[in-house]
Amino acid sequence: MAKLRRQGGAAAILRHRHLVGRAPSCHLVVGHDASREHASLHYSSRSWRVRDLASRNGTYVDGRRLGLGEECTLETGATLRFGTDGPTWELVDDAPPGAFACSAAGEWLESGPAGLAIPDPDTPLVVICRDFDGRWLAEGPEGAEPIGDLDTIVVAGTSWTVHLPEHLTSTVVSRQPVPVCELSLHFSVSQDEEHVRIVADAAGERLDLESRAHHYLLLTLARMRRQDAETGHRDEECGWIYQDDLAKRLGYTRQQVHLLIHRARTQLGSHQTIVEPARLIERRTTRQIRIGTSRLQVEAA
Repeated sequence: MAKLRRQGGAAAILRHRHLVGRAPSCHLVVGHDASREHASLHYSSRSWRVRDLASRNGTYVDGRRLGLGEECTLETGATLRFGTDGPTWELVDDAPPGAFACSAAGEWLESGPAGLAIPDPDTPLVVICRDFDGRWLAEGPEGAEPIGDLDTIVVAGTSWTVHLPEHLTSTVVSRQPVPVCELSLHFSVSQDEEHVRIVADAAGERLDLESRAHHYLLLTLARMRRQDAETGHRDEECGWIYQDDLAKRLGYTRQQVHLLIHRARTQLGSHQTIVEPARLIERRTTRQIRIGTSRLQVEAA
């Protein structure tokens, strides 16, 4: 995620539009030499750009003062100064904007490939991600609830303010990115069903996901979607199950199902050719889920 670091200080994560100035309402509040709304940074066409907002004492990029209202592209390592006597800031990361959260105590959490995991990426109690309709959802063991930019959520007694970009922008990859709905998943299941191996086909690229504990959950969802399709259901009606019913079927707790979903998405997200791996699990309502592709094969190992 994009970060701006003050010389000799800590780095700040950049929002999709980051307002800089003296006013307390700015995302980055700078010294008295700056105008109330001095400059803005925003992400456009795979790059970060800074625009001077007709500031009194100027916006400087790599030592050059921008003209009133001038905008220029930034690259990693670019230095910025807001006003003639202000401190120097460096763009230390020019990645696309993503979701992040800030606690009342000033702790920051960044989004991973499977979403924004709170309070810990390894054992999240809440995961914030986008569904296939583009809505932001806060997912937990009880299901999911809509959430918006700058909303506050309390997790394990800690209050977090979430910062959500208007659009998710894929990082540049060497191959054409593949959405989850176009992914083919081949399940190879041992006789006792203790081991489930998945091989994914992403537009001709073979991704060996090997055998993982969370694959049995995916196998269950895959069988349900295939069975519904074979009995003549329309694709949009295939494979849906309430999250609580899935937990009962598998003999898991709600928290175990929530954690396994997160781990499955995270594993898939480790392959950069996959677009928005959170869509490996789709939601129709806040509590109904299904596997996010209809291209499914299941066979005995």
